[in-house]
Amino acid sequence: MAALVLVSGAGLLASPVQAGEAKAIAATNGTYFFGEADQADQIGKGYVVFTQQNGKVVGAIYHPQSEYNCFSGTIANGELNIVSTELDNTATPMQVALDKLYSIGELSLVGKNTLSACQQEIASRDALRPTASNQIIRPSLIP
Repeated sequence: MAALVLVSGAGLLASPVQAGEAKAIAATNGTYFFGEADQADQIGKGYVVFTQQNGKVVGAIYHPQSEYNCFSGTIANGELNIVSTELDNTATPMQVALDKLYSIGELSLVGKNTLSACQQEIASRDALRPTASNQIIRPSLIP
């Protein structure tokens, strides 16, 4: 599914988002919605929805009435550099070139619900990941 919007995957014919506009997203916190079509939730088209906060992104790649993949990562120079979590919990690194997609102004209900589900999933996953602040400190067995 995600291969439709990947830099290295099957390319799109149009480049509706200007390169400068795509690059400016990295500097602006907010929620973004891009698609292979200029209208939301067209059957057979792929979509990317994400929130960007200080260069870090959390979001989803989806096709309407189909499955979706959650992702987290960074944005730089108009490209998402992300790790997508598959249904079987395998992590797949990928890049998404936003200048190959249409910027869709208003977030659709499907996009909003998918983004919300992925934000919760990523937050839950991150809460379980050991960090310096939440690691269990075990006493040393060596005196």
